[in-house]
Amino acid sequence: MGAFFTWFSAFLLALVLVVLHRLLIKPYRLIQFYKRQKLPVFVKSLKGFIDYQWGLVTTHDDFYYFQKQLIKQNRSERAFVTNIGPKPTVYLIEPTLIKEFLMDKHDCFEKAPLIGLLKRFGDRGLFMLEGQEWKQRRKIISEAFRYDLLREMVSHVVKVTEERFQKFSLAAKNKEELNIIKEFEFMAGEVVGRFFLGKSFTDINVDGTQITAWISNLFVQVIYESVSLWTLTFGPSFVAKGILPHHKELVSNVRRGKAITREFINQRREALLKDSTTDKEQKDLLTILLAQQAENQLTTEDIIDEYLTFLIAGMDTSARLETLALYFISQNPQCLPRLKEEISKAFEDPSQVTLEKLNQMEYFTSFLKETLRMAPPSPHITFRTAIKDVMLKDIMIKKGTWTTVCK
Repeated sequence: MGAFFTWFSAFLLALVLVVLHRLLIKPYRLIQFYKRQKLPVFVKSLKGFIDYQWGLVTTHDDFYYFQKQLIKQNRSERAFVTNIGPKPTVYLIEPTLIKEFLMDKHDCFEKAPLIGLLKRFGDRGLFMLEGQEWKQRRKIISEAFRYDLLREMVSHVVKVTEERFQKFSLAAKNKEELNIIKEFEFMAGEVVGRFFLGKSFTDINVDGTQITAWISNLFVQVIYESVSLWTLTFGPSFVAKGILPHHKELVSNVRRGKAITREFINQRREALLKDSTTDKEQKDLLTILLAQQAENQLTTEDIIDEYLTFLIAGMDTSARLETLALYFISQNPQCLPRLKEEISKAFEDPSQVTLEKLNQMEYFTSFLKETLRMAPPSPHITFRTAIKDVMLKDIMIKKGTWTTVCK
């Protein structure tokens, strides 16, 4: 019994030392390292960071509000350092530093452990891949973005929009409130579903929630858990073990989401095997990926993760762009007459929307680009970790430091 307590005490002591090193000692040493390089440093205590960040979700509906404000306030700086929990993170601002980071020294960095938990959601999707695998997958997926296929997708976008706007009209008639960003997320998810799987998700529900909304909510849970104290301290593998009840539920739901997607894929594969003409009639991304699978370039898991990647990326960014565009129209009403005039001239018949006509709408396109400039859906690109000490111009990035680019 005495030996057990000795062993257990030693284990607890080792655990405490590991936690202290990860949460306090290592971050403190890195922060001091960057201070010596004269970089502006903005650090919050670990508890202060967590309380503050979640407070921002409540008060500003924006987890990254603090980082966005730092970016705005430090535009004259070359770079600055802040912390994501216990992780010191370098935000690059100067274009020459960004160029060297993204192009000249890109092989000195890999996607940060923050992304590690997202890998449980879709680790074989394009967003998660790196190096040669990323290049090969991008080449395969580019087949779905040929001009002729994108042109055919316009009709799907128009149909989904018309269907949803009928709900908008009914809600307005009944003086009902709508969560517009959720509505846009639904529309974007439906378009992605038809583009990727060639089918509608409108009537498919999981636990009483429309499937694209269910997957979107699951993704939000994964994002929140990615910056939790547990993940930042012990890494995403701890969450994946499902030791804590809420981790177990999260892992179970991720597996469930993948199982549902696998069923969709198997249904399409069976349809292709039964009818060879389906391949010619169905010009969606899944058909293209299944053709590549037949050539042994992709696995079913690759395709599942690619769908989840496209769904989340398409829903989130598109919905926020559309919502913010409406907001900026409301704040700049002088723009509305010109937008309406250009739309009316281009589409006298709303059913005749084409990619060619959309490409000719210069003012409308400029308005959307300005919306993205003023309020990008994300304040930075994916965090990357330095896999070794690396110089970006005259700034030394220490091994293990998270690094990203300000927008």
